[in-house]
Amino acid sequence: MKLFALVILFVFAESMSAYATGVSFPGKSADTCVSPNQKWCIRCESQEQDSGEYVHQLFLNRVGQSDKVSIWESGRSCDTLWSDDSQHIAVTDWSGSNVAGIFLVDVQSPSRAVELDVKNIRDIAQKAELAGHVYYEAVKWESSRQLLIRVFGHTDELNSSGHGFTYYLSVNISSGLGKLVMKLDDEMFGWR
Repeated sequence: MKLFALVILFVFAESMSAYATGVSFPGKSADTCVSPNQKWCIRCESQEQDSGEYVHQLFLNRVGQSDKVSIWESGRSCDTLWSDDSQHIAVTDWSGSNVAGIFLVDVQSPSRAVELDVKNIRDIAQKAELAGHVYYEAVKWESSRQLLIRVFGHTDELNSSGHGFTYYLSVNISSGLGKLVMKLDDEMFGWR
């Protein structure tokens, strides 16, 4: 049964990677990411602070124009994912060692990114899971209003009730409601 689950996971992951085209910032070779329709560009600018640490900022602008809007800022890293229609950007903010969130940008009214709030996550995941190390990651745009995300991590219990978890959810970005696509058991990842 575990072998069958691993095969399903591999096929699922491979199909997702074929569609998930995004860019990680800050990057070694890429400091820009152009939208699928070639009309918009995301640029990462990094500035060293007096402390010696860096602040990274993402800017959005029309290709060929100098006017830009700041959409994300952090001292860590992020992954960006354009929707196929070039109207939205999902930013996975790897903001800490125990947390990551997803922020959305609508290019028609570009302002700072707004955090994706999965309103029914407490109906899907366990309370202990949401209190532990929790990472929200944008995987792929399914349509202009539907985003496939991965919610994963592990609980903080040190006893036998502690476990890792992974949920794939299809989330409507307008309503914030998620639908469970797949749940994977922690044993598949060797968490314990």
